[in-house]
Amino acid sequence: MSSRRPTLRWALPRAATGARVTLCIDRACARPLTSVDVIGTAYTPTADLPRGVVFWRLVGLDAGGVVGAPSPVWEFNVGSRTAPRDTSWGSVLDLNGDGYADVAVGEPGLGRVWIYMGSSAGIAASHARGAVAVARW
Repeated sequence: MSSRRPTLRWALPRAATGARVTLCIDRACARPLTSVDVIGTAYTPTADLPRGVVFWRLVGLDAGGVVGAPSPVWEFNVGSRTAPRDTSWGSVLDLNGDGYADVAVGEPGLGRVWIYMGSSAGIAASHARGAVAVARW
C-alpha cells in the first residue's frame, strides 16, 4: 500500500460478486487510465498512479457479466511521493456522471435525501425534481 497505489473499497450490489473498476483522468471517465475486473470489494493498483486528482467508478459484475448501472463517479487526490500507508484522500459526488459535482442533503428523521445538481454555473439553487437513480455501493 502507498499513497501512489491507494486501496479502493466498496460494497457490492446484491447480485454482484465483483466489480469493474475504472480509473480515469477526467470526471466524466471519458479518458480512462485503466479498467480492471475485480472479485470482491477492494482493489489496489499494481502501478503508481499519476499525482493529482484521479476519478473512479464501478459497475457490478457476476459470472454472466455486468450487473446494474455504473456507480457515481468519485475522486481522490494522489500525493507526489510514495508513503508506507494509504494517504490519498478525497471524494466528490457526481450522481449523473456529467462531470460536475453534485450535493446530497439528508433530512434527518424523514428518510429523505435532496439532490442539488452541479453544472458549469455551480450548484443548483433548488433540489432536483423527479426520480434520480442512485446505485447503492
